[in-house]
Amino acid sequence: MSELLDTDQVAEMTGLAVNTLRSWRWQGVGPRSFKVGRWVRYERSDVVAWLAAQKASTSAGGAPAA
Repeated sequence: MSELLDTDQVAEMTGLAVNTLRSWRWQGVGPRSFKVGRWVRYERSDVVAWLAAQKASTSAGGAPAA
């Protein structure tokens, strides 16, 4: 298992607001999270993978013109 992060750390890492991450968690979107007891945690590797997927799906100029 990779390093575990809390919501504040993920917010700092991604530049997203803590409230955005909380809202997305309820909606089932955003980086994968899970609970350890009553605390929400994220694996660093999941956050990095989610960021890479966001970059890949929104990057301009990545696909050749048809």
